[in-house]
Amino acid sequence: MDGVVYDLCIVGAGLIGSAAARHATIISPAAKICLIGPKEPVNFAENPERTIFSSHYDEGRLAKTMMPDLLWAVLDNRSISRYEGIQQQTGTRFFTDVGFMMISVKEEHEHTSVMKDMAVRFGKEIDILDKTELAERYDYLSMRPNDEAILELNHAGYVSGRKQVLAQQTAARQQGCDIIDDIINHVTECNQSTVGNVMKLTTDKGHIMRTRKVLLTTDAFTSFKHLLPPGKELDVTLYSKTQAFAELTPEDAKRLKDMPTIGRKYTKEGKHDLYMLPPIKYPNGKYYLKIGHLEYI
Repeated sequence: MDGVVYDLCIVGAGLIGSAAARHATIISPAAKICLIGPKEPVNFAENPERTIFSSHYDEGRLAKTMMPDLLWAVLDNRSISRYEGIQQQTGTRFFTDVGFMMISVKEEHEHTSVMKDMAVRFGKEIDILDKTELAERYDYLSMRPNDEAILELNHAGYVSGRKQVLAQQTAARQQGCDIIDDIINHVTECNQSTVGNVMKLTTDKGHIMRTRKVLLTTDAFTSFKHLLPPGKELDVTLYSKTQAFAELTPEDAKRLKDMPTIGRKYTKEGKHDLYMLPPIKYPNGKYYLKIGHLEYI
């Protein structure tokens, strides 16, 4: 590794970095490309000094194509349409197609109207359910009389973040990408007489890497290390979000097995929106309903 000069080094091996590695190896199959980032800790208690983590350490992430914003709707449709091909190529199933349901005030919420228009634009199969129809289809769900539910029937549901990263990295590796379990501490520009100016990357394990180009996909952790040029910093704000995991018995999980992912839009201002995923079996063998707050669904 220390003697290789890469054409591209992608720093950050999470959801974005792993996808970037797969795309880069397709776009430039002859290029020397590497993806570097730490693996998920097996036991967090045994890693008290660990400061670099990722959001993909989870089994349930919303995946849907009905969006109120055209750009997001286009991107979501393109992404989900590629899932099956990646799953077949890698043998890793990460997407569960259970549908997506948005609940909001009937005929009064602009968000709902726009989503209906998006469904028509993209040829999506949807059902519109009132309070009675919802209870008939899902006897464990209810909503207010003046609410309605828009149910996106297919090509929507949830992904396992862990398995999606595994699939992306498997595809990238199959296409020639080197994947390195390490953390980059410093990125600096240097001159190497044989190849000219290159970027020098120093790893947490003491290795020196050289590459012609660097792509940072380190998100909120970018400022934790010396990755940017001197005097440069990202204009970002860190903030927290609360998620709750309600543990279910195997019997309750079985009873709710046909539940779609759900979004709830309470106000036009979007100050009390939430999402909920169906029962998912986590690595510890237990089933959980994941519930969270989302400002933009």
